[in-house]
Amino acid sequence: MLAADAPARGVRKAKRRMIMMRPSSDIAFTPRIKALQTERGSRETYARIEQRGGFRTGITEELAAFLADIDTAYLGSGLID
Repeated sequence: MLAADAPARGVRKAKRRMIMMRPSSDIAFTPRIKALQTERGSRETYARIEQRGGFRTGITEELAAFLADIDTAYLGSGLID
């Protein structure tokens, strides 16, 4: 590996990180849902969370242990306009 390749590798890594840093709420909150959040006054709060990187999407050891201990389930659903 040549030292001259290092800057290009750094740029590629940065671009991948930028793509991966898209807030996870973009999956959960469609544009219509974001509009409803704005109408109902909660969008600003979610926007602040998105600016800090969004919701966590990984499973920590603590979460895995908690989930292993509970015996309930939560089912959520949504509709497309």
